[in-house]
Amino acid sequence: MTGFIIGAYPSAPSFYYLDEEDESKFFRLLSDREEIGGLEQPCLKEMHPLGNEFLFSHIPEDWKIVCTAVMYTMGQRKDNPGFGLASTDEEGRKACVRFHRHILEQMNTCTARYGSHRFSHLEIQSAPLKNCQDADASTEAFLTSLKEILSWDWPCKIVIEHCDDMHSKRLSKGFLPLLNEIAACRNKDLGICINWARSVLEADDIYEPLKAIAMCKEAGVLKGLMFSGTATGGSWGDHNDNHVPFAPFADSRLKVEESLLTVERARDCIQLAGNAPEFIGAKLMEYNRDADFDHRIGILLDGVDALNLAQRKDTV
Repeated sequence: MTGFIIGAYPSAPSFYYLDEEDESKFFRLLSDREEIGGLEQPCLKEMHPLGNEFLFSHIPEDWKIVCTAVMYTMGQRKDNPGFGLASTDEEGRKACVRFHRHILEQMNTCTARYGSHRFSHLEIQSAPLKNCQDADASTEAFLTSLKEILSWDWPCKIVIEHCDDMHSKRLSKGFLPLLNEIAACRNKDLGICINWARSVLEADDIYEPLKAIAMCKEAGVLKGLMFSGTATGGSWGDHNDNHVPFAPFADSRLKVEESLLTVERARDCIQLAGNAPEFIGAKLMEYNRDADFDHRIGILLDGVDALNLAQRKDTV
């Protein structure tokens, strides 16, 4: 593992408006941080709202891409609740599998043009039929999707991004339980990525991420660790899954007092995970579409600083 993976897209100007000058400046400032080793990047029509050529011409050649299917998946589920790899709605499940084929085609296009080393991982999500409570049937649907997807020749590794499950105390996404996802990894070339906030929301417990990490590590499937925050209120809302920045720490640019994600809690997770993860990073969001550029980039620069502190063993 070399450098942090930064989910920059929810804070990027292009998340709200397409301005090539602002987006270029955004990537230039991120590229100046040597601690960053790559991006968590969603695939929609292409790998960036301004196109593949824009993305790969604005990031360092040695940066890795951890591609995620979550943005398109959640967008589709607004109008089609059956869309998802674990959906018991067969048409919705097949549609989601077809989208993952599109991701592969995009990866192959980018690999041919920009180099075979650009993609390290794909994050997939075990999305069942919306509001479904049948974990067993949903797991069977997920395994059917996995059988097809894993038969394809990917240029990267595949991990399941664990999201709050269908029995969560703070229901946001309602996907498969972690134990079911761990079982889906057995005898397959799969791993799991734990997202801090989504585990907190699942159990309404700030210590749940540690439990999830321990479970995945014991099973030998912990491959990724991403830090997104959730808050007790304020501008980001009460216990929402909206990638709240880190709580204040020494010299932090932002003062998000209501954030539950502290450097100390991130450090506890990183220390417990040890050498198991193949990537560690943060996905942080600017909720306000009218926020100025400095505020947007400040969220991510704080994230890098917080991760640097979290990797230290001394007291923050």
